[in-house]
Amino acid sequence: MLADLGVEVVELGITVRVLDIPADCPGTSRIDGRLYPGRMMSGKWWTLDELNAEVPDHHHDSTVENLDSLFDATDRLRCFRKEFVPVAEIGRSQLFDDPEDVEGDEKIESIRSTIRSGTGLPAIVVVHVSERRRGPYHLLEGRHRYNAAYRELARSIYAWVAHIECCGGPAADLDGDVVGRRMNP
Repeated sequence: MLADLGVEVVELGITVRVLDIPADCPGTSRIDGRLYPGRMMSGKWWTLDELNAEVPDHHHDSTVENLDSLFDATDRLRCFRKEFVPVAEIGRSQLFDDPEDVEGDEKIESIRSTIRSGTGLPAIVVVHVSERRRGPYHLLEGRHRYNAAYRELARSIYAWVAHIECCGGPAADLDGDVVGRRMNP
C-alpha cells in the first residue's frame, strides 16, 4: 500500500508530495531506477473535480475548458484513473520549442532537477486517445512537467488519465455542437 509521508516541497508554485513505496508492495516495478506501482495505480474511476479537490491545480479552469471543447466532457465525468504513462506515448505537439521563452525553459530545467533528486511531481492531465499519429495520450495540463520528463529521458510520468469511450471508460457527457471536433471518435 502507498504510504504518504506528508512531506511537501514547493518549487515554482508546484506542491510536490513525496511518496514512500515499500519494496514488498505487490505489483510494484522499477522504472528509471525508482520503485513504482504497476502502470495503473488503482482501478477506481475519478472525476477531474474529485482529483482537483485532492491535489488542487492552479490551471484547473483551462483544463476543464479543454476537456469540454476537445472531448465533450465535463469535470464531473467519472473517466479518470491515476496512472504512470510512458513519456514517449504523449503527443509531441506540447514539446517546448520557443528558444525565446527563457522563463519557460528555466522552469523546465528546475523541474528536471526535481526529477533527478527523486522527488515525485504532481500529476499531469492527459486524455487517452485512439489516434496513434499524435500519440495515444493528449496532454491537457502539465506542459513543463512533461517537457522536463522528456528531456530527462524518463520512461514514465505520473498522470491523471481520462478514458472517454475507451478502456472501459464512460461516454462523453456533453453533446458536441460541431461535427468532428472531438479528438477521440
